[in-house]
Amino acid sequence: MYQIISSSFQSHDCLLDARLYLPESNQKLPIIIMAHGFGARMDFGLHPFADVFANIGFAVLMFDYRGFGKSKGSLRQLVYHKYHIEDYHSAIHYVKTMPNIDIAKIVLWGTSYSGGHVLTVASQDTTIAGVIAQVPFVDGIATAFHLPIKNIIIGMYSGIRDMSTQIINSKPYTIPVVSLPDSFAAMNTADSYQGYMNLVPAEVTDENWCPARVCLTLPLYRPTTYVKNIMCPVCIIAAEYDSLIPLSAVKKAEGNIKNIDFHILPCGHFEPYKGTMFEKSIAIQKRFLERLL
Repeated sequence: MYQIISSSFQSHDCLLDARLYLPESNQKLPIIIMAHGFGARMDFGLHPFADVFANIGFAVLMFDYRGFGKSKGSLRQLVYHKYHIEDYHSAIHYVKTMPNIDIAKIVLWGTSYSGGHVLTVASQDTTIAGVIAQVPFVDGIATAFHLPIKNIIIGMYSGIRDMSTQIINSKPYTIPVVSLPDSFAAMNTADSYQGYMNLVPAEVTDENWCPARVCLTLPLYRPTTYVKNIMCPVCIIAAEYDSLIPLSAVKKAEGNIKNIDFHILPCGHFEPYKGTMFEKSIAIQKRFLERLL
């Protein structure tokens, strides 16, 4: 049994919205810190993972980045890896203030874009006990060149237009987070639209957008260059038929991690969130956590 408690914490002058999953226990609890991937909120399909973790005895702190959901932030829905990474560090600091948490047993969890964040944060913080990265973003250059050249050109134009617009009138130029392949978006591969929208609650109808400057910053984000500095055990679950993140890039990253538990599931990028592939992915994660702690 566990309870879900509404919570919040500060990150660089922004109050971030969070949920704390707290199992019943007379002892200090290990904790998993988790946030979502590209342009997504914590209520876009993360609960099933947190539910499993809480039921096996882990506290879970789930949060939204600044500018997303109910988290504060002046520029809404800005996908910027530097801010997301800072928010993860702030979450770590926050859980270390909780009297019922074992601060020697902090695990970071990320998926897709946040899979890259947790690898990066763990390379910077030696107090982390373990990392789980599901279908992780590991190399912006590899991901960019995995896309059609038309997407790259439109993305660069859109990013420059957004930065120019901000200088003139402070209102961002935005692009869709996800779309069908015949129109431009940050993610528009064959399985992106349906896969992403399957995670979005029915009542959410107006958040399929983000400032276009992400098209300029994403190629520069390369978690793979930091993974050699990670000291704790890492579990990576990759998708064999990932349309967004080249499997070869994930294999290259895992090859540079000292203590790695690496798995490849026969699925696409969005399949591990539900159904059979969720069951396979969460079983791997549970085994990793049992061995870890």
